[in-house]
Amino acid sequence: MRGAFEVKWYDPRFGGELQDGSVRTVEGGGIRNLGQAPAERTKDWAVLVRRIWQAPASPPSASGFLVKLGEPVTSGEGHQGDKMTAVVISPERYLGAKLEGTVAEARGTRLRLEFNSLVFRSKTIPIRTEMTGLVNSKGARDIHESGRPVRLAAGALVSSAPFALDEDSEIRLQVQELAP
Repeated sequence: MRGAFEVKWYDPRFGGELQDGSVRTVEGGGIRNLGQAPAERTKDWAVLVRRIWQAPASPPSASGFLVKLGEPVTSGEGHQGDKMTAVVISPERYLGAKLEGTVAEARGTRLRLEFNSLVFRSKTIPIRTEMTGLVNSKGARDIHESGRPVRLAAGALVSSAPFALDEDSEIRLQVQELAP
């Protein structure tokens, strides 16, 4: 595969952030030397080679995202304005990006989250989102953690009783505006 790729190293013994080794980038299209691990080169390391992300020339005017919540939130106990984060799991070109936003509404049986920025590879991109669905932490669609169904009404998740979303819950979002 042609193109520019970054080379990052992960220490499976201690975890932590991805690190730079002796080679930081390679050009695709053939066999390449990935260099040396950052330190303790006789120890175990995992290497990650991934395409260097380029912002799309013309961003989509409306694109579907699937994101995993970074913290739990409750419809009856959440507070409007509480900070929220999520990690993008789809689409692939934004895989691992972080969304930042707030609880826009949390009252009784209604919950609405709004994300206003996408942080990816040290760039912050302003966005506006609308929730389009839910996959709970057990993988069930449009059912919250206690097993009751939820529906969408005016961009909010609504159920018959107050409900909670675990930090592993996945939210489907429509991105209304995405500007690099």
